[in-house]
Amino acid sequence: VAGEFTPRLVERRLRQAAAPMTGPAGEPAAVLAGGHDADKVAAEALTWLGWLSPDDAGIVRARLEGASWKAICWRFGISRPTADRRWRYAMALIAWLLPVASPDAAGSEAGDLDFSSPR
Repeated sequence: VAGEFTPRLVERRLRQAAAPMTGPAGEPAAVLAGGHDADKVAAEALTWLGWLSPDDAGIVRARLEGASWKAICWRFGISRPTADRRWRYAMALIAWLLPVASPDAAGSEAGDLDFSSPR
């Protein structure tokens, strides 16, 4: 994955990947966005959740699915500020890992990535 990634860019890519797959006229969004390339980009972005702890991935997934912060807090037994911190941490962690992860490592766990060389 090339380029500079920020937490906001990560959030935008994840939201696009989790968006409903239909366009304005009922056509599949993949057709509108370029076919299999759009599917590949969406699938790649969703694999980033594998780099997170199960709870943090669950918070991100729930938020991407449209769950309210109140529902997320209740489900995970955490306060609203904690939920926000964990969301921001997840976006920052993914943005930090993206430049280090090779295309082959896109679906691997963060613990499987080689962090021995300095950034």
